Amino acid sequence: MNFEYDSDFSGQSSTTGYSTDDSANNVIEPDDNFDLLENDEDLDDDLLNDSERKCALVEEAIIKRGIEEDTPKPKIYVDEINNIVSEGLDHEQVAAFLNLKQNQILQRAYRAREKYQPKRVKCTKDIDLDNKFGLTTDNKPFVLFDSNDQDRIIAFCSPVGLEILKKTKQIHVDGTFKSTPKIFYQTYGLHSWLFGQMFPSVYVLLGQKTERIYRKMLSLLKEACHEHGIILNFENLLWAVNIILRIDTIGLKIAYNSNDDIQFFIKSFITLSMVPLDKIDEAFGIILENKNKLFEKLTSNLLTIGSSNNLLTISSSARGRGGARGRGRGRGRGRSRGRGLGRGQNVENSEQLTLEIELNESDICKLLENFVAYFVDTWFEGGFDTEIWNHAKTIGPRTNNHVEGFHNRLNKWIRKPIDLAQYLR
Repeated sequence: MNFEYDSDFSGQSSTTGYSTDDSANNVIEPDDNFDLLENDEDLDDDLLNDSERKCALVEEAIIKRGIEEDTPKPKIYVDEINNIVSEGLDHEQVAAFLNLKQNQILQRAYRAREKYQPKRVKCTKDIDLDNKFGLTTDNKPFVLFDSNDQDRIIAFCSPVGLEILKKTKQIHVDGTFKSTPKIFYQTYGLHSWLFGQMFPSVYVLLGQKTERIYRKMLSLLKEACHEHGIILNFENLLWAVNIILRIDTIGLKIAYNSNDDIQFFIKSFITLSMVPLDKIDEAFGIILENKNKLFEKLTSNLLTIGSSNNLLTISSSARGRGGARGRGRGRGRGRSRGRGLGRGQNVENSEQLTLEIELNESDICKLLENFVAYFVDTWFEGGFDTEIWNHAKTIGPRTNNHVEGFHNRLNKWIRKPIDLAQYLR
C-alpha cells in the first residue's frame, strides 16, 4: 500500500530502480580504533616469523568475528585455524602457537562482544537502547520513537531518512516477518520514492499483528514525524486496510473467502482508488449494477455458496497458506497454527472443508447492502475527500513491487530469525 502527504519539495530525475543507500539501516559499528591486540602483542615484522605473524592476524580476525557474528566463539576459533592450515602453513607450528593462547583469545573475544553488543534480551521490556545501538555510526539519534510500554513498538530512522521523508511526496509501506528479531512479530517499513528511486526510511518493530497495534503505530509515527516538521496523512494506507477489515466485522469474511463473485464485487470498491476523479461516479454506478446482478444470482440459486443443510463449504484453495500441507501454518514463523486441517483429522472430501454455519442467500444480500452503505457513508459522504484516497494522479509506482523486492532480498540475506543486536547491526 502507499499514500501521499503534503510537501513543498519537488524534484525530477531520469534514474529508476531501488536505491542502494539504505539510510534507515545506518547503525553503530565497533570503533575503528579498537585495539584487538594487547600492547605487548602488537605486530612487529622484525620479531615475528611468517607463521607467527599469520597467527596474530588470525587472533585479530577471531575477535572481530566475535563482535560481529552470533556464531559460537569456539567454532569461530576452529574455523580460523582450519583456514590458515588450508593455506599451506606448517600444521604443528600453527597449532603450537595458537593452542598456547586459546583461552586468552577466547576470553578477549567474549569481552569484545560484551563491550560492543548489548546482552541478549528474552522479552521486549528488557530492551535498552540508551547506548551505542540507539545511535548511528556518526553518533546521531537512530531511534525515532519507543512506546516503552507493554506493546513495545520501536521505530528506527536516521537523520538522512528523516530528510528523505521531508522531501518525498510518496511513501510505500510494507511488512515482513522472516527477518524480524526473535522477540518481535513483524517489521514494518516506510519507503520513500524520490528522484526515481525507492529509499528505505523508517523501520518499525511490532510485537503483534492486530488493528489496534497498527493504529497505535500510525499514531506514534505521525507524532514523531510531526516533531521533525513532517506531516503524514495515512488515509490512503487505511483505505484498503479498512475495507478488508470491514468485511470481517460485518460478517462477510466466510462468504468473501468462499465465493469468487462476492470477492470480485468487494474488490471492485478497492479499485476505485485507481479510477480518475471525473470517472468515479460512473464507475460506482457500474458497481451498483453488478450488485443487482449478484443479488439476482443469489436469490435465484444460480450462485452456490453453501451445500445442503445450509452448511458453507470452502475449497482448499480458500483455507489459506498451509492448509494443503496439513499443519495450517500462517505467516510469521509458524504462528497461528491450527487453521488448516491438521494431522490426524479425517475429512471425507479432502478438497472441501465444511463449516457448520447457518447462512442463507437473504442474509448475504443484507450483509452486502450493509457493506455498500458503509462505503458510501465513510468514503463518499464521510470526512475523507475523494482526492485523499484516490491514486489516479499519483506520479511514480502504484504498487509495492519495489518494497516487496527489497524485503525479499533482506529475508534471503538474513535467512533466519536473529537477535535484536544483530538486526541493528
